[in-house]
Amino acid sequence: TERAKGLSQHSCDGRTGWLHVSAGLGCSPFAPYRTFCRPEATLLTLVPQP
Repeated sequence: TERAKGLSQHSCDGRTGWLHVSAGLGCSPFAPYRTFCRPEATLLTLVPQP
């Protein structure tokens, strides 16, 4: 879906915000492996609105 990965805009109750979803770096102790999903880290730079 459109919100499964990356940056997307989200609206609720007349307000709009941004949502960022990444694959992450680690794995669960219950499933200590990653299949077809490389680890990733994201650097987000936040700037104030004018």
